[in-house]
Amino acid sequence: TRGVGASQSSKSWGFCRQQGRDLRELELMQEAMRRWRGIEEELGFSVGWQNAGNLALCDTEKRYNQFKTWMPMAAKYGLDTEMLDEKGVKELFPSLAGKWLGGVWTASDGTADPLSATKAFARAAELRGANFRLFAPQVKELVVEDGFVTGIRLADGSVMSAGTTVVAAGAWTSEVLGNVFTLPQLRVRATAAQTERLTDLG
Repeated sequence: TRGVGASQSSKSWGFCRQQGRDLRELELMQEAMRRWRGIEEELGFSVGWQNAGNLALCDTEKRYNQFKTWMPMAAKYGLDTEMLDEKGVKELFPSLAGKWLGGVWTASDGTADPLSATKAFARAAELRGANFRLFAPQVKELVVEDGFVTGIRLADGSVMSAGTTVVAAGAWTSEVLGNVFTLPQLRVRATAAQTERLTDLG
C-alpha cells in the first residue's frame, strides 16, 4: 500500500533456484525456472533476469553431506546440479576467497532483480486492465460473509469487495489472515550486501 515494490517484494534475495529444494517443491520450481527464462518477453518489461547459476558453498562436513544426500533427488528430476570438492570450487571461481570443503553448483539456476521484477509485473498488469490503489490505508483484515471471503477491510474501515481475493502479503500474511485462521509463519532476519558491478569473477 506504499507503492509498487516498496516493501518485501523489492527486498527479497532474488534467487530463482531449483538447487536444494524440498521434493514437494521441485517440479514447481522447474516450471518456475522455465517461466523466468521467458518472462521478459511475456511481460514486455525487464525483470533483471540473469541465468548466472547458483553456487552453495560448504564449510562444514555436515552441510556438505546434507547436499550429498540431496543429489539423488536432483538426478531423478534431471537437474544439472553437481557436487564440487575444494578444487572444483576454485576452478569455477579462481578468485573466490576463504577456505571451503566444497560446494554445490547448478548452472541452470539464476537471479532476477526484485524491484525490477515487481515493477515489471505491475506495469504488465496495468496494460491488461488491473487497477492499483497505491498509498491507500493498509489492509486490516479479510471480510467474511456466510463462510466466504468477499473482500478486504482497510485500516480506515472502508471495505473493498471482490469476487476473488488473493492474499499476497508476504511476511504480513499471517496478520491479514488473523481474523480467519492462524497461519504458522516463520520470519527470518538476514543480511544482504550490494557491491559495485563486477565484470570479472574469474
